[in-house]
Amino acid sequence: MEPISYLMMFGNFTFGFAFYMAMKRDLDLTSIHDVLTHRFLVSAAKKQGIDWQKHKDVKQEIEELTETLSLLKK
Repeated sequence: MEPISYLMMFGNFTFGFAFYMAMKRDLDLTSIHDVLTHRFLVSAAKKQGIDWQKHKDVKQEIEELTETLSLLKK
C-alpha cells in the first residue's frame, strides 16, 4: 500500500507542476476553473485581434472614471 501512495503523490505533484509550467503563471491558490477560464478568454481575444492588456487598461480606466463621476454626483 505504501509504494502505491508514494506513486500517487508523485504523479499528482508531477501533474500539478507540469500544469502550472504550461500555464506560465505564478503558483497561487485560484481554482482550476478560474485558470482555464482566463486562458480561454485570452486566446479568444487573441483570435479576434483584441489586445488583452490594452482591454484591461481601458476597463480599469472606465471603472476609475465611473467612480469619480459617482463621487461628483453626491
